[in-house]
Amino acid sequence: MSQLVYPLCAAAVFLVYQSAADVGLLDYSGQCVTEAGITHEEADSIQQGNPPTNQKGKCYVACVLKSLGVVDQQGKISVNDANRLIEMYSTEPNDAKEKTKQAVTACAREANRSRNQCDVSYRMMRCLLRKRGRPAQTRNITIGLPQSITFQLPPLSLTLFSIG
Repeated sequence: MSQLVYPLCAAAVFLVYQSAADVGLLDYSGQCVTEAGITHEEADSIQQGNPPTNQKGKCYVACVLKSLGVVDQQGKISVNDANRLIEMYSTEPNDAKEKTKQAVTACAREANRSRNQCDVSYRMMRCLLRKRGRPAQTRNITIGLPQSITFQLPPLSLTLFSIG
């Protein structure tokens, strides 16, 4: 399953959540928790593949997708932008990646029928869950560090002893 698909919808939250670290989802998630007015526990539940149960949760999903550039100015899912994220961040084999793209295309068509941006994102998430399943419960995150790291410390002043 696409590592990015979870986060994406939710691309949908589906795309986005599996490679959250790669696309900075954690930053978006914190901002969107505040913006949508949900708890961190609710956000964690959504990120684990549980669809939101209220309008605030749906709007959280919309906020994340919008932050990732998957939702356009009209509040609709952009298939091109979602597929671009899949290409950039998915670690799936090519055949699975293509299935994910097909699911995104079909789900966006279905979700974009809704008029409300929060409902569009929610429908996208539900559809992707139906077509591609829940994200893996465990994730391997690899962080590449430069070969050398330089620190510049400020000047230090030490008092060895003081009298009186």
